[in-house]
Amino acid sequence: MSTPKPVAPFQPQETVPAVYPALTTIFLTGATSGIGLALAQRMLKEGKTVITTARSAEKLKAAQELAPGLVGYMLDMTTGDKVVGSVVDQIIKDYPQLDAVICNAGIQKTLYFNDAANLPDPNSTWKLEIETNITSVLSLIQMLLPHFLAKDSPCAIMTVTSGLAFIPSADYPIYNATKAFIHSYSMTLRHQLRKTNVSVVEIIPPAVQSNLNPEHREAHPERASMYMPLDVYADDVLEKLRGTDGQSFDEITSGFSEAGCGYARAFIRQRFQMLNPSN
Repeated sequence: MSTPKPVAPFQPQETVPAVYPALTTIFLTGATSGIGLALAQRMLKEGKTVITTARSAEKLKAAQELAPGLVGYMLDMTTGDKVVGSVVDQIIKDYPQLDAVICNAGIQKTLYFNDAANLPDPNSTWKLEIETNITSVLSLIQMLLPHFLAKDSPCAIMTVTSGLAFIPSADYPIYNATKAFIHSYSMTLRHQLRKTNVSVVEIIPPAVQSNLNPEHREAHPERASMYMPLDVYADDVLEKLRGTDGQSFDEITSGFSEAGCGYARAFIRQRFQMLNPSN
């Protein structure tokens, strides 16, 4: 029997200048429930203008009752670039001070491919996950980049991935992969924009007591201790975004995700810097 290889050393975060305190107007997708709503409530209390979109007028109204001041537009982020682009243009026209986007909207499907007679329907499962978690995120960022780059003040693009991008769960084969995709994209986008006014921050949640795939969570009560309370998590994210003495992180991790990223970081960041010199 072979001897297991030693685990790479844990590498803590390197600090970067905190951009969040300077932001005034944030487009936060997926803010009608869960992590997005919890973040919106806190950002509004800090005096930020927070804008979101919703497919349902009822959900938007309910969110605005829980987060007074939340600005809402009706939009399904997966309806295609033409429709999304028209709403994004309207948001920029209405709020030219817009200086940040948090790409929080996402879905998670429990999928199994080991039974040929009961394979998932692609259109309602993994194709929808890819469209929501990858395609709509890239499209939105590309639509907003010209606006951000034209400003002479700090701006931010914040992606929301998952600890499962680093340590996947076999229950969520496509979700894991979409978040790993966005993690890789965030690293390279951050590098490409390093000499501009646009910072790229990746928010990497652990398992959180949110509305993401609650059916699967309820079916496995033995895993309950793995899930961080929503309010505890949202408070932690805001504290880390605010930073200390003007310094924060370009990856916002908590709990399980901090452990997974910390061990991966020791190897990946070093190799990334070798492939992508900063000069």
